[in-house]
Amino acid sequence: MKDLEYTHLEPTDDGKAMVDTNGKIWQPLNSKQKRFVTEYLKGESATQAAIKAGYTKNRNAAKRQGSVLLNHNPVVRNHLINQSIKLQDRAQISMDSHLSALYDLREEAKDNGQLSAAITAEVHRGKAGGLYVDRREVIQQQIQSMPKEEIIQRLEQLVQSNFPKIVEAQVVKSSTD
Repeated sequence: MKDLEYTHLEPTDDGKAMVDTNGKIWQPLNSKQKRFVTEYLKGESATQAAIKAGYTKNRNAAKRQGSVLLNHNPVVRNHLINQSIKLQDRAQISMDSHLSALYDLREEAKDNGQLSAAITAEVHRGKAGGLYVDRREVIQQQIQSMPKEEIIQRLEQLVQSNFPKIVEAQVVKSSTD
């Protein structure tokens, strides 16, 4: 991405436009300009961003339009810089900042007497920190179609493999067998 320089702009008296230091009035971004910024931030060249934004399909015209937007339109350039900073900030999330934010939310919920929200925030902190393991086993076979002995054998396997330290269980055949 090209290094861009931020241009100081002031709102006009009516607040509907911006004025640069030379007194030139610049209109707010339109939808094509916003799309250009979005595409450019995705890593597209100014030419490709102009084409994807819908300015033109002609490569030479798109090259000129991309250049004008980047180099001669301070509103587009400032918006591009601001969006780029937001993307960089968003990428700075870390485990510490995430856990800290969840901690702050929990404390705020606790202070407001919202215990359910506080518990939820604490559980999410635990999940993010790796304190919880979510294990699920999806059984594709319908139990009705299995012979009784196979069901009992499978239940014993599940008990032994999933709960060896937590649950002691024994499958007992009913006297009606």
